[in-house]
Amino acid sequence: MSQDIPLQKPKLLQDRDNQERNIRIGREPFKTHAIAEPKTDDTNAEQRIAVVGAANKYVPGIIWHSESVISGDFTCRGRIEQAILGITAQEIMVVVFINGLQNKPEVLRDKVHTPADAELTIEDLDYDAKDRAGVELEGFLRSKVCKGLNIADNHVDSFHVYWNHKDSQFNWWPR
Repeated sequence: MSQDIPLQKPKLLQDRDNQERNIRIGREPFKTHAIAEPKTDDTNAEQRIAVVGAANKYVPGIIWHSESVISGDFTCRGRIEQAILGITAQEIMVVVFINGLQNKPEVLRDKVHTPADAELTIEDLDYDAKDRAGVELEGFLRSKVCKGLNIADNHVDSFHVYWNHKDSQFNWWPR
């Protein structure tokens, strides 16, 4: 008596099918990405996994994009801090881990930009804020070392995020 044995797809095809299914159900975006250094080695992969895990722990219910993880000294305290972009249907969220992944992050919410097209990048803070923003930015300190964040979607002006040294919190300005 013969018995039909179902053939399984090779692992490579299964992985591609899973990735395509995740894209279709909104788990991996088409355009959401960070423009920063290439992240191809295992060290960066492990860091991205840890940042996504911490983001899920402190701000659950958001689709976090591991490819958007960026690192820099965002608070000018001489520490390397991590930031990650996440989206919901209505808004963009960026969390910045200023005290390590084991502590609650700073949460930035953006309801202006289009979540599906969101980008998170690092930007230099070595500029005159009044010249660039057109106004004095409270708590802004020009720096050759510290970094800011940029939230954009290529539809409207981006948000330039900086650490407000007076209030010890993140502030932003559009342009």
